[in-house]
Amino acid sequence: MRVAIITGAMPLAKCGVGDYTDVLVTNLIKAGVEIDVITDVKYGESDKSYTLHNVVKKWYGFSFFSTILRTLKNIKCDVVHIQYPTISYKGFVEINLLPLILRLKGYKVVYTLHEYSQRPFLSRVRRWPSVLGSHNVIVVEDIFKKDLVKLPFFRSSEDKIEVIYIGANIPKSSYSNDEILNVKRKLFGDYDGLVASYFGFVNSNKVLLVTIETMGQLKKENKLFFKLLIISQLDLNDSYQNEVLKLITQYGLTDDVKITGFLPKEDVGNYIACSDFGISLFANGLSVRNGSFLALYQEGIKIIATKPNEDYPIALNNVIFIDNNHVDELKNALIKISHIDLNKTHEQITDWSEIAQKHILVYQQVSADVNK
Repeated sequence: MRVAIITGAMPLAKCGVGDYTDVLVTNLIKAGVEIDVITDVKYGESDKSYTLHNVVKKWYGFSFFSTILRTLKNIKCDVVHIQYPTISYKGFVEINLLPLILRLKGYKVVYTLHEYSQRPFLSRVRRWPSVLGSHNVIVVEDIFKKDLVKLPFFRSSEDKIEVIYIGANIPKSSYSNDEILNVKRKLFGDYDGLVASYFGFVNSNKVLLVTIETMGQLKKENKLFFKLLIISQLDLNDSYQNEVLKLITQYGLTDDVKITGFLPKEDVGNYIACSDFGISLFANGLSVRNGSFLALYQEGIKIIATKPNEDYPIALNNVIFIDNNHVDELKNALIKISHIDLNKTHEQITDWSEIAQKHILVYQQVSADVNK
């Protein structure tokens, strides 16, 4: 089977969906699927085991459609699989119309929706043509399917919407204890106290400001017992990230917070592994689609996280949940962390080979159905 995956991001783009697609492609190839990746001219690595077509210069206008159709004509694939959203699509509507156009051209189309229910109304509306135009829709969270089939024009589409949870986009650390200790020394010198880690893009959805404010209060009370490792990039030109940086200075936390900057994903797991616990707060509550949380969890550390709004479909034994993203709640959770055993207990909660097999089943169903 040959599948063409259309995505606006692949490594080294700073895009979670791009990282997800890269890992998915790797596991699909391991399972015997032949993969072509159509992406932006800026992204993609030519030494991979898939065929790279980084040919899209603009994701809008007639040239976008002609580039995609010309590339697909040369590929002769069984299925076209579109990942949405990504960093390159921005506000352009052409990508939302692409499934309809491809279907009219005779292609079998699968569409993965990585964001939906938490988006504003108009943002959800722009996804509807893609859902209508695709032969099968993969969603990464149960609530997406529930919300879609509530709409009158999607009620008959329930069978074509498949829920497939994501896996961690970051490789799990393979470092020995000595190597992990060396990473910690590189970051913090002779400091031998506790380290908490934060991983992921820094924006208002990740509520990092609450963590900094809580650390500031603990320091004021002479109760701060850990250093924070922010595994991310902070930019003064980004309003939220600038506010985080200002708060670190305001609370006198410069020596208590270490910011790594952007790291290759191959290094991230090793940095997480040198921490004793993680802090992973979300404005809308923890979701099964939060890959940054999965990257923390797979390293076996305890994590403080915001309670999910929906039932989390996978058992989590290493998490302390807080009901609200308030300083007092986080402070109480941190006090609890300081009194419990922080030895690592590794649990596998995602399986990429299983995720790949579920995708292959979707591809087979779509390509075999002559009535679609």
